[in-house]
Amino acid sequence: MRLLVTGGAGFIGSHLAEYALARGAEVVVLDALTANYEPALKRHNVKAVRETARRLGASFRFVRGDVRDAALLDRLFARHRFTHVAHLAALPGVRPSLAAPRRYLEINVGGTVALLEAVRRHGAERVVIASSSSVYGARPGPWSESLPPAPLSPYAASKAAAEQYALTYQRLLGIGVTCLRYFTVYGPRQRPDMAIARFTAHALAGRPVPVYGDGNSRRDYTEVSDAVRGTWAALCEPGTDFRVYNLGSGRPVTLHELIAALGRVLRRPIALEPQPPAPGDAPATWADLSLARQRLGYEPRVSLEQGLARYVTWVCGQAGGPDSLASSRSAAFHGRDLR
Repeated sequence: MRLLVTGGAGFIGSHLAEYALARGAEVVVLDALTANYEPALKRHNVKAVRETARRLGASFRFVRGDVRDAALLDRLFARHRFTHVAHLAALPGVRPSLAAPRRYLEINVGGTVALLEAVRRHGAERVVIASSSSVYGARPGPWSESLPPAPLSPYAASKAAAEQYALTYQRLLGIGVTCLRYFTVYGPRQRPDMAIARFTAHALAGRPVPVYGDGNSRRDYTEVSDAVRGTWAALCEPGTDFRVYNLGSGRPVTLHELIAALGRVLRRPIALEPQPPAPGDAPATWADLSLARQRLGYEPRVSLEQGLARYVTWVCGQAGGPDSLASSRSAAFHGRDLR
């Protein structure tokens, strides 16, 4: 497999790149290193992937660039003759999208179209596109892939639109295209604006954790290694049709339950700071995994407490230890998205 991973300096993308390298793939990561969060964290991820490639004696290349750059994509496809593409490059986050909807349209939809155009010109066996559980909106769960999108934010709308473009290009080109609806992925290297990262930083710093709403909202949390295994299975799936899969745990928990589990892992009580409900957030997410289990053999392996323990272990292993990490990240979290 010759694999292009767009957004491969980010959270899920860097883990996927390492997973693919360990399975013999030749990997090229394309990432713009945008400042939606600290680019130094993304460079650290690239360094980790490069070290993995060196240790394995595997083929890896990092290219800094924008997925909307058609000339750059043409050069990369011509040089590397990619057989598979994992498109994870996007602007994340529900709440920031409310303030910058056009930017989400330009990057998330425009970037997807630019990538699909490159595939139209050069070919590929299968393209896997990162979507989001946010496309489902607010409705009772569990959510199956057959439900129509009902986005509540520009971010969710951009992901739903990207799915429609993916379907259109699959019909035009006759190549395999898969959209993966990730459900709140967490774990080592996660973005510092994400809920579990922020809660952990606040708890380690002895600060109260901000809770939006009454704390009874429910989320289906997915540990990153489970998400990566599902993504790899989707990349390896044969066929030339269009597919959509949920990747989650199938076990939603309330915000209070999440914080209690984190407190058990940290072995300390966590104080709460009530906040008004946030606009654009669904009250609950819940993945129906039937289709992914049937077709991909997907089965989440990591429980919430196991995943939280892995994340805390990673945090405590970062340079400067947990105290400095907590204080530096806490300062950067003010006003950031909690999804």
